[in-house]
Amino acid sequence: MQTNHPDLKKNLWENTKDPSNGRDDDNNGVIDDRLGGDLVDGKGSGDDKHGHGTHVAGIIGARGNNDRGISGLCWSTKTVAVRVLNADGHGTWSGEIAAPVPAPRES
Repeated sequence: MQTNHPDLKKNLWENTKDPSNGRDDDNNGVIDDRLGGDLVDGKGSGDDKHGHGTHVAGIIGARGNNDRGISGLCWSTKTVAVRVLNADGHGTWSGEIAAPVPAPRES
């Protein structure tokens, strides 16, 4: 999902044990997975390059009652940005299953 989206960013899970500094500070095998994981490019950022993830995340957890966009089903949920589709909107089930995903942990 778009991690800076105004309706989503306040509900975004954050891995406080791995700040964006080019290192794997939490020793989970993913560098800079502060805001999720990019399973397509193997990086820490889960930022959306196609729009599908942002759309789905908005349906689930867009903030409500803020005079912006839409209201999601659960205004106070925590979402994890995990990118599994390329910029053209294509991906594979096997790639999603086999790829390491940063596991949400209590911060």
